[in-house]
Amino acid sequence: MCEDNKSAGPIKLSTRVVAGSVAFIGFLFILTQYFQFVRDFTPFETGLGIVPLVLGFFFGTTIAPRLVARFGTKLVAAGAMTLTASVLVSLSFLQIDTPYWVIGIQLSFLGIGLSNLYVSSTDAMMGAVPAANAGLGYAANNLTRQGGGAMGVVILGSLFTSIYARKIATAVSRLPEELASAAQDNVGSAA
Repeated sequence: MCEDNKSAGPIKLSTRVVAGSVAFIGFLFILTQYFQFVRDFTPFETGLGIVPLVLGFFFGTTIAPRLVARFGTKLVAAGAMTLTASVLVSLSFLQIDTPYWVIGIQLSFLGIGLSNLYVSSTDAMMGAVPAANAGLGYAANNLTRQGGGAMGVVILGSLFTSIYARKIATAVSRLPEELASAAQDNVGSAA
């Protein structure tokens, strides 16, 4: 474990995990809809479309422990959050005709950033609790990751839905009531 783990409190450390999980799971929720409803991918193609993210995650997980050992938890976590935020911002500019290879490269870097965030935060969380409470430390770490993921779907899903509802109302105003109602219900019905 890294020396800087001893100075960080569990609340501060779990905030990193929550932030990463909100971004990651919320993003996956929206990305699958982008692939299926904007790019017209099948569910299988959508799964294949996410493979670069998984590969980036695997690669990042293999290098993260060495980075933490060399540079410390705080620096790796800060770098990982910066990389993750940068990639998420760049992905927010996706268009219908964005070449998939561009998306794939971005997803790879997102996986690297997230894996380094999770590894460094887990290292810090486990280093902040006594060995006798390792189970409690792991449970708290797991809770923050899963709670953050649920919040990501709720927060980003609600934001996505409210923006969609506002913008689609004008676009379908001239359609027959039955079609307009279906389109306003959800993106899948509109497609």
